[in-house]
Formats: sequence, structure tokens, C-alpha cells
Amino acid sequence: MTTVATQRLIDAAAALEEADRALLNLLVTRGLDNDALARLARVNAAAIVARRERIVHRLSDQLGLPPDQVRDALDEIRVAALQPPA
Repeated sequence: MTTVATQRLIDAAAALEEADRALLNLLVTRGLDNDALARLARVNAAAIVARRERIVHRLSDQLGLPPDQVRDALDEIRVAALQPPA
């Protein structure tokens, strides 16, 4: 993913509702998986998966990209965010 595309995704995420931005932050930049986040939020993992998919589709609509591309981009950001500093 290019820096421009990453910045577009970040900008689109900034337009999400606060609760959705917080969930995305925990999933992407903090590396929590669905089960860990479900325990933290005291909901079942299926609720987290459904909410994450809703967020992906909102970002997809805003960016004019297929949901799979948005998922892949979020995964790339997650992997990069979890790398130890060089």
C-alpha cells in the first residue's frame, strides 16, 4: 500500500463515529484480536466481527474501494504498527 493510500484510509477512518474509531484503533494499532476485544468489551466475538465488517464497509464506501482491499490495507497497517521500532 502506498503512503497516499494509507493516508486516505486514515483520513476516512477519522470520519467514523468515535466508538468505531476506538474499535478500529484497538484492532489495528493495538493488535487485539476479536476474542480479546470481545472480553474487554464484554460482548461475544461475533458482535466484534459484525461491527468490524460494518466499519470495513463504511470505509469501502467512503474510499470507493472493494471491502477486500480495505481489509487488506487494514491488515498491512496492523502488521506495520506491531513491528518493533528499527
